[in-house]
Amino acid sequence: MIKGSPAPVGGLVTRGRRRHHRRWVAEKLGTNATSNELQFTQEIFSEDAKNYHAWSHRQWVLQALGGWEDELAYCDKLLQEDIFNNSAWNQEVVIIAFTVWKQSTKVVSEGYIKGLQVDSDDDIVEPLGN
Repeated sequence: MIKGSPAPVGGLVTRGRRRHHRRWVAEKLGTNATSNELQFTQEIFSEDAKNYHAWSHRQWVLQALGGWEDELAYCDKLLQEDIFNNSAWNQEVVIIAFTVWKQSTKVVSEGYIKGLQVDSDDDIVEPLGN
């Protein structure tokens, strides 16, 4: 440790570095790491289904590496085990918000593409209908 640097409090610095390193490795592996990282959080949830850091990591995995397809079913499974699991309820809200955002982004971008007139040099001239 560097002289004069703050001492780690209860290993927080070490755990933070481990999380950062784990994410760095997962990013390097890309989508190949998705199932392992989701399984890693499931193992933590089997001991503590409301572990904030595990939920935070899981959301990062889904956003960075993908894997949203089965997430709603997984949350439903956790809620069947404990209806008061606010973390699983929150995750469902995150999933729904992400899905709505993804769909609205697609609709908006398709609308812009269809609604623009392009000349022969591929320059946008004006919106159609004007």
